[in-house]
Amino acid sequence: MSSKPVPPRGRSLFRQADMVKAMRSAKEFGLEISGVEITKDGTIRVVAKSADPKIDTPENIIGQL
Repeated sequence: MSSKPVPPRGRSLFRQADMVKAMRSAKEFGLEISGVEITKDGTIRVVAKSADPKIDTPENIIGQL
């Protein structure tokens, strides 16, 4: 019996350091983190426990930067 070689997984789009940076940024912004979502394409989404409507809009976020 011959075993087939395992194909390489390919280059990872996700780095743990990127996730840590995203989580630190969210905490500095005042959000309580309930989780992190990472998609196959490497997109990192930080999920907040509760969103404050005063800071949740893109206009308010940009205004505070």
